[in-house]
Amino acid sequence: MNTAWELKMEKYLPYTSEKCPGIRQHIIYELGAGIIPMPADTSLYAIFVMKGAGQYEGIRVKAGDVVVLGLNRQPITGISENMTLFILTLDFTLFYDITGILPGDLDGVMQLGVWNPLSELSRILIEFPQNCWRRLADNYLSSYLAKKHCVHSLNLERVHYISNKILQSSHTYRRPVNIFPTGCNTTQFENENYVLNYQKSSKDVHRIARDAGISPRQIERNFKQVLGMTPKEYQQIVRFQHALGLLRDNTPSQAAILAGYYDQSHMTKDFARFSPWTPVKCAPVVSSLLPYQ
Repeated sequence: MNTAWELKMEKYLPYTSEKCPGIRQHIIYELGAGIIPMPADTSLYAIFVMKGAGQYEGIRVKAGDVVVLGLNRQPITGISENMTLFILTLDFTLFYDITGILPGDLDGVMQLGVWNPLSELSRILIEFPQNCWRRLADNYLSSYLAKKHCVHSLNLERVHYISNKILQSSHTYRRPVNIFPTGCNTTQFENENYVLNYQKSSKDVHRIARDAGISPRQIERNFKQVLGMTPKEYQQIVRFQHALGLLRDNTPSQAAILAGYYDQSHMTKDFARFSPWTPVKCAPVVSSLLPYQ
């Protein structure tokens, strides 16, 4: 078994479903044989196994199966045996509306039973070619939601609001890539304003909560109940994922500053916690199975 998975084909279909806005991304993968490393993530994924077989955290899957995973604070390991996957990246409120499962109850990876609407969708998809999958998924889920009266608790709405604000604010401390001349030492750009912004970023969650009229302690409880992690953990993983994406086109030291870390060593500590790679080793495999959003 290879120590790194072999990506035979990767297809990103257009972002954001018109019929079902809670679908953030459609992805098709054709994988060879090998181990699939998946870092910590704040996204939720419905993974439809369309061909082949494999494992996710010891859960055996085959064609026709559906697993959901995400909102994981630690890396997840999968094994591919020549799998073709159709993946939906889901807003966590859409995930709850479809499955009735709070994301915080996922505990890493969950294989869905035959009674679940996503399992019914899998049985439909597997009968059709790839070019039909996106349309079928959008139509099925939008039709399902139209028939269901979705009611969200106040806690779920609060967490949805705060988490979206965190995602938006994760770009507040990002600098334009073109400020780095070729071969420059990025430390010369760490001016007082940048360091001040970095120091303020750790207080973003409490500021957002206060602006929404919610006490910091209350939003901590809501996050733990709905997402299974604290706002601070959520914010740290968002920043890590931001850095992961930036490594596609930047050096580790540049990515650290652009993502809002104090320096590269600060970012490296998060990589040791949230991923199976160091920032340097990450660059060749940054387009991993669960890509940065």
